[in-house]
Amino acid sequence: MMKCGFDLGTDIFSPTTSYKVQKYLGSGSFGIVTECKKVTTSEMVALKIFRSKEQIRTAKLEEINLCKLKDLNADRFNIVRWNDSFTYKECYCLEFEKLDIELFKFIRSSPTQSLNLMQIRPILQQLATALDFLKSTGITHGDLKPQNIMMVQHLLSLRIKVIDFGSALSNPAKHVGATIQTLLYRSPEILLGAPFNEAIDVWSLGCIAAEMFRGKLLFNVKDKYNLMNNIVHTIGKPYQKLLTAGQFAHYFFWPSYQTGSIRWIFRSLDERDDSFQPSKRMSCLEELIMICHGPSEIGGEASEHDLAYFTNLLTQMLKVDPSERITPRGILEHPFITMSHLQDAFKNGPYVKSCMDMMSDCQDQSFPSGKDGAKTTRQTSLNKRTSTSSDGNSRSQKRKRPY
Repeated sequence: MMKCGFDLGTDIFSPTTSYKVQKYLGSGSFGIVTECKKVTTSEMVALKIFRSKEQIRTAKLEEINLCKLKDLNADRFNIVRWNDSFTYKECYCLEFEKLDIELFKFIRSSPTQSLNLMQIRPILQQLATALDFLKSTGITHGDLKPQNIMMVQHLLSLRIKVIDFGSALSNPAKHVGATIQTLLYRSPEILLGAPFNEAIDVWSLGCIAAEMFRGKLLFNVKDKYNLMNNIVHTIGKPYQKLLTAGQFAHYFFWPSYQTGSIRWIFRSLDERDDSFQPSKRMSCLEELIMICHGPSEIGGEASEHDLAYFTNLLTQMLKVDPSERITPRGILEHPFITMSHLQDAFKNGPYVKSCMDMMSDCQDQSFPSGKDGAKTTRQTSLNKRTSTSSDGNSRSQKRKRPY
């Protein structure tokens, strides 16, 4: 028996077609997701079904962003394709293309429950492409996590797509102080209740990148205080301007006024009267190198060199100050993604060839004409691109060595 009354084999009708329920895929606060066959075309699709009035209100807000993304051919930029919406028996349904498994399940299905750098690179490239596209449209995803990233066909390639725009925002300034992002991927500015922008998605991507490599959560915590505690001790304390702007800064820090200036001091567990202890954490992000299992048989020095640049990119995605955080475009132009650091020193090696082949497979399957097709599609879809000084800074970062 399927949850919410949509049993296997149940017929669901829209004004233009009918669907037969094949499988229950999952559920959440929004409702349920089912795999259905469109009777008219035999195509398999995913139906996201909302039942309560509050769920339906949320669905229609999500649909506004989905319409905007569809008009801009968002599915060409590693974003799930939305097809249609309709009402059926007081439920509201959103029809999406049928994808494969969550990135979370894909990572856990690996023998090591982690991914190697050859696998991480094309996934990061695709996610940065999606975030770069979203930034150009003015949309912030707001809940990027491995459960909201789907493999297209995990047995054939590493192609992915971003799903779930139920928390997406087109005007972050109106939502300062709102609780968004899943806790384990929540950025410092959201924790503090400070003004934010699309950089919160880059923070989440950094947490995901670390998780793919480590095979476990970067910040395995139970509450927001312990999350901030881990961030402060692993990465660093937020700058004064961010703390001063944060509505909730006093929850984590107390202000000390000395000679007319303010100094923010992190509150101890006793001061917070908090029952949770900080989770075991890395002393710094660079410990990623120390936990690496050593160079691969085909990689050797090349894989160690690759790891250094991956760690450098990771530290740029996880800057506590969002103004210093690398942009999606900066990620795409970082040597770890372009592989310029490998082509210079290890051009003819097997490790580099394997890396390039894996990247090419994802690009060729995402776009009919590979990278050129992607570039053409972006130019065709978007009438206006927004360029910022931070993008220019990211381009200059490309030429720097990680150490």
